[in-house]
Amino acid sequence: MTVQTLLSQPLISTLAVTLVIFTIIWRIHVSLGDAGIVDYYWGPGFLVIAGIWMSHTSAAPLILTIFLAFLALWGLRLTAHLVIRHRKFRQEDSRYTAMRERGGKSWWIRSLFTVFWLQAIILWAVASPVHALMSSSPEHNVAWPAAVIGSAFFVIGFLFESIGDLQLSRFRDDPNNEGKLLTTGLRAWCRYPSYFGESVLWWGMGLIAYAASASPWAFAGPLLLTFLLLKVSGVAMLDGRLKSRKGGYEDWIYATNAFIPWPPKESQSTRNETPEAAE
Repeated sequence: MTVQTLLSQPLISTLAVTLVIFTIIWRIHVSLGDAGIVDYYWGPGFLVIAGIWMSHTSAAPLILTIFLAFLALWGLRLTAHLVIRHRKFRQEDSRYTAMRERGGKSWWIRSLFTVFWLQAIILWAVASPVHALMSSSPEHNVAWPAAVIGSAFFVIGFLFESIGDLQLSRFRDDPNNEGKLLTTGLRAWCRYPSYFGESVLWWGMGLIAYAASASPWAFAGPLLLTFLLLKVSGVAMLDGRLKSRKGGYEDWIYATNAFIPWPPKESQSTRNETPEAAE
């Protein structure tokens, strides 16, 4: 099988293009000394994958249109949010700065594999709903009840993510909140509403793709993303960082769920107060 034949396969070509684009971003990062620019491509990256698939897909037009509209809405909002946040702070994300310091002089080349190509592969894998829907057979009858439920999941997740990001951005813009925790709004119900929203909307996308394709692989990406948000680059990482930086964090952890929204418990410090102290 020739290289040209391989690249004509959408699963191969989408991975190849994603790796090439992340390599270009890596080269730009070497000049800028800022790995945070890699985050700019997360939203557009899924749209590029969908675009490559377009000439190969036979998916039902209506559900394909709904899916792509949701994907574009999510991607554009995420990109705008990340670009604005990055430019506002005018510095590299602390996660990448810590990796740069640990990497030493060889960081510039090691980052290609440990940050950029790794994220390229993760992005391509999380895009499993795109792959599943785009490869669906036109003979398959769309399971519209599942598509409607998936659409509702997307809307709920998108609202959670958008409102959570907006509340945090406004909180950080107030200089009086320097060093403080945001524990009101959605964060009174869960510590990371944006992560919860991201997970829910991608499960919605997976359900829409499953409705069109009946392929269980539609859920591989949402499952991987949820695992990463909970155990790797999301909740686990931020909990570790914020414990040592923010006063009152232990009480917030005790009283507030990390991921699933739920009414908060009485804080540990308040619970341990004696009646005399409370008065």
